[in-house]
Amino acid sequence: MVARTQNPREYPAQFSRTVDGDTYEVNIDLGFHDWLHDFSIRLRGYDTHEMHDKNEENRKKARMAKAIVEDFLINDAVIMLKVYKTRRNQYEKTLNRWVADIFVEGHWVEDKYVDGRHLGEVFKELGLLKDG
Repeated sequence: MVARTQNPREYPAQFSRTVDGDTYEVNIDLGFHDWLHDFSIRLRGYDTHEMHDKNEENRKKARMAKAIVEDFLINDAVIMLKVYKTRRNQYEKTLNRWVADIFVEGHWVEDKYVDGRHLGEVFKELGLLKDG
């Protein structure tokens, strides 16, 4: 099941904290001195395990994914978001959430390398994605 998305919008933002491997809180600069604080956003294209999962092994995987991402998403870092609103069609369970491509330190997060390997490859190799 693929979520449809609207046309993306880009916003400068400030990284606040990592919730888990694919979810973050950010402060978004809406322009004209107007900010949206502590807004929860998900990294587009990834679905890592949740920190509050009932299964201890899945919680361990969530902590590992969070630690990997925290190595390069530093609190208060200035970032750029390309934000998408996802939605499913009328026949599927309702899902409206904000997902984003995140640009930090000259790279899109999904293009970051961890020990010389692409972030997605590392997540998949370590079994940190829900579907992998």
